[in-house]
Amino acid sequence: MLKNVCKATILFLVLLTCLISSRVAHIFKKQRYVQDGIEKIERTATDNPANLDVRIVRAITYLELPSLFRKFNVGLEDIKTLINWVQEGKVSVPNRETFFRDKSSIYYYAGRYFLKVNQIGQAKEMFIKSSESSAQSPFAMASRKRLSRLS
Repeated sequence: MLKNVCKATILFLVLLTCLISSRVAHIFKKQRYVQDGIEKIERTATDNPANLDVRIVRAITYLELPSLFRKFNVGLEDIKTLINWVQEGKVSVPNRETFFRDKSSIYYYAGRYFLKVNQIGQAKEMFIKSSESSAQSPFAMASRKRLSRLS
């Protein structure tokens, strides 16, 4: 069913599902909305394993999920894959873009992942790369703040 739908539409539905879950008070309904979003993004990622946007959205989404969903390691692998793709030149990612698909944001989220697994050296390296990618990016500014706290 999802193969016939535009990838951007699917990603929007995933984010919308997760947003709805944050507004629902009943815990079981909230969990079901999140689980629906996870299922949609997993199907999309399975159908499009080399899609940059799918990997970015999944990594960002899974970074913020509570641990009970057990998706952190999937997101961590996505962010590591993204970093490898960028560094090896397999994907073209601009230094700055309006939304989340630029080098600055990818390195920023990578830094946050590495902080969560207590790899401070790698986190600092990612935050430095983020801040060097685009001086005015909100992600670069956030990276500089994180670096100052880590120093």
